Amino acid sequence: MKTQDEEQEMLEAFCPHQDIKFLELRGFKGESTPTWFRPSHLKSLVQLRLMFAHILEVSWTGSEVFSSIIDLYILYCPRLLSLERILQPASLPAIKVIVIRECEALSYLQGERFGEFSSLKELKLSKCPNVHWNGLVLPLSLISLHLEDCGDVSNYIPSCLVNLENLVHMSLIRLSYIKSIPAEIWSDNLPEIETIEISGCPDLVSIGGSKSIEHIKNAFVESCAKLMGLIQPLKRG
Repeated sequence: MKTQDEEQEMLEAFCPHQDIKFLELRGFKGESTPTWFRPSHLKSLVQLRLMFAHILEVSWTGSEVFSSIIDLYILYCPRLLSLERILQPASLPAIKVIVIRECEALSYLQGERFGEFSSLKELKLSKCPNVHWNGLVLPLSLISLHLEDCGDVSNYIPSCLVNLENLVHMSLIRLSYIKSIPAEIWSDNLPEIETIEISGCPDLVSIGGSKSIEHIKNAFVESCAKLMGLIQPLKRG
């Protein structure tokens, strides 16, 4: 079995071709991204996947941007502490999909930055329970939103859902401290919504009653112990 230093050296030597469009780093035990991980070397990169890696942060030197990356997946990176560098609109101007899953050490997100990703279509944050949020703003371009066990977002829900005129799919799962989603969110702010899943939100008291979501084609609501105004489980579609 290779040591952490040996794996770091091996990845440094790997250095993919500059025209590569898809890059997946899986099972890497080094603590930092390699020196070749920079926009000037990966000019054509469209999709980046970091999976089962031991890295502490995703960063590079200089002020260059990944102008071609559309999809970013960061999955099962239990030691990851920061995404401060890469989760900036200036760093990912073309991003459409951001998926972050099971990064237990991730402790901080500047959520107001999501609102500046003007091309973002899908945002999925799940099983990152230790995240502390500094705001949460979502872009009007968003079509799909999935928030699951990703820290306390109660200060920003329902305000982050206002005027999401293109949102079609939304899942809110295992989110503590959220108390209410008013009826006008569904009727006045989410005109395209077709699918909702609300599950395991122990402090949720109201979503405006069953009539407020009766126009939504696919609705799944369950395991919200304090929720009033509808019978659970609600399964439609």
